[in-house]
Amino acid sequence: MIIVVPGHGPVFHDHAPLRAMLDYLQSVLDVARRGREAGFSPLLAAHDLDHDLDHDLGGDTPK
Repeated sequence: MIIVVPGHGPVFHDHAPLRAMLDYLQSVLDVARRGREAGFSPLLAAHDLDHDLDHDLGGDTPK
């Protein structure tokens, strides 16, 4: 079981921020699984996550 406690941020009144966080966490898990299957180090898998997020967000994520 994984428990995630969100950090600071505004109170929200719909599910959009929660959905966005769950989508992000699913992306992290997907990249970690693919990295493990490919024999990548955690650092290399994290680099792939950054690349995947760039693609998903349609541009460059802040570095």
